[in-house]
Amino acid sequence: MKKLFIIAPLMLALLMVSSGFTVMQDAKADKILRDSKAKFESLKDFSANFVYSITNEASKNKRSIVKEGTLKIKGDKFVLTLDDQEIYCDGTNQWIYNKMDQEVNILPYDPEESLNIESIFQVYEANGKSRYEGEEKIGNVKHHRVYLAISDPSLDYNQATLWISEATKLPSKAVIKDRNQTVTEVKFSNVKINQNFPDSDFVFDTGKYPDVEVYDER
Repeated sequence: MKKLFIIAPLMLALLMVSSGFTVMQDAKADKILRDSKAKFESLKDFSANFVYSITNEASKNKRSIVKEGTLKIKGDKFVLTLDDQEIYCDGTNQWIYNKMDQEVNILPYDPEESLNIESIFQVYEANGKSRYEGEEKIGNVKHHRVYLAISDPSLDYNQATLWISEATKLPSKAVIKDRNQTVTEVKFSNVKINQNFPDSDFVFDTGKYPDVEVYDER
């Protein structure tokens, strides 16, 4: 469980893409965000590769932590894969497989205590404002660039810049800054939708890992 914090910035970046900010909206930015949310909610499933980096701008050396992996989502089910860890959730149970330790922890999935993947692209209510900052290409693909200023004091993150594909209406990049000057940058690639993933993809098959220690905490 303690390693879940590694994934939190990635999930937050995705969550902000579909934000439903309540006041002082830029009309064009607001429409782009709402369209992105509606597009994601219409999908049967979603997968992508991702790379994210975390940098503290207040630090003297400004060294970045960089991670990359894959993400797969189907309703309330998800799989996150990193070089050292895999997390599976079938909506009821969660498997956290630590590759180096050759251990898997099985826990009941509780969105209140765990990472709530289901809410990633759903409405996120917060007082703030959005601003459309024009078009920008990532590769050869045109993207809308949207800036978000967040005034909710209960949230650690107070700024975000999002790049949403004009073609797919889905996010390709997000840069988030918190009040401690920590900057998280997330980039998505190889985005695929509606692949009809079987439910078995979201369950860790312990039978395929005979040498793994299983700790069942359900």
